[in-house]
Amino acid sequence: MNDNSDNNLITLQLLVFGNVNVGKYSIINRYISNNYDPENKPMLNCGPDKTKISVDGITCILEIIEVIPETFHQYSPQLIKGIMLIYEINNKQTFDDIKKYYEKNFEFFSQVCCILVGNKLDLSKNRQVNKAEAEEFAKNKGVHFIEVSAKENINIKETFMKITHDMLEKEQEKQPK
Repeated sequence: MNDNSDNNLITLQLLVFGNVNVGKYSIINRYISNNYDPENKPMLNCGPDKTKISVDGITCILEIIEVIPETFHQYSPQLIKGIMLIYEINNKQTFDDIKKYYEKNFEFFSQVCCILVGNKLDLSKNRQVNKAEAEEFAKNKGVHFIEVSAKENINIKETFMKITHDMLEKEQEKQPK
């Protein structure tokens, strides 16, 4: 698993899930290309973005798939290893929707690694979602929580490192000892 030829790298599929306009594409674009362009328009269903990531000395290929609720049914927890649940800290409805999606799809979400991500930290003066409320939801569901800003590149790398660490750890647990 530590071999660096692409054929021998483990591939992990990560869904970046949330309502339209919560910043899924901006988070992915910031992570992969370290770019933020407010004029960028997301291109859903154009295939996964792929990047190499090294966590704890293990390099893997991360396939990042942007997903909106309307296309979520296309994915299976047998194939997907992790999910970023994205909402906007300045839009309470997006957080309430994430909570509803989580409950509606609990069986799916409980089978994969999840991280709750409050985006648009740069707009904290317009905050509608209390950080403590999001932390409590995440704690009750047994998922990690982080707030980020794709615009200001705050906690983007850390978010991908954390979810990838969790996915790798879960994959290693499945390996025979």
